[in-house]
Amino acid sequence: MITASSATPSAFPKAQIFQSKQLACNYLQRLVELGMSEVEAKKVARAVANYKAAKRAKRKQRSLQVRELMPTYWRRLIEVGVSMEDARTLAEIIARYDVLKQLPNEEQRRQLNQHCRYICRAELWRYELLAA
Repeated sequence: MITASSATPSAFPKAQIFQSKQLACNYLQRLVELGMSEVEAKKVARAVANYKAAKRAKRKQRSLQVRELMPTYWRRLIEVGVSMEDARTLAEIIARYDVLKQLPNEEQRRQLNQHCRYICRAELWRYELLAA
């Protein structure tokens, strides 16, 4: 897992390095225009670019984790009797909660409540998803 402290440019693909350098240049220019010394502006711009690159990599990793969990959850829901399309939607909602801690919106909450007994049978019950 890449963290902000280990976010070195060598840890990212070439496209991300280029994007980070562009971002750093843009920040550098803005900071100098605001009156910051060029040396300090370079340090700040580099730190911001590294932070954003690390954040982007972490978001990509979490998205991958959601996509990896979804088929497992989908299969478990299908096995307990949920229709294929509903199972896909429910699996995505639950996986997003498990990985991203993203609470469902009202429509998703309604779907979860509608299939509550199946979710429980599939052992995918999460208190925060079904209560509220």
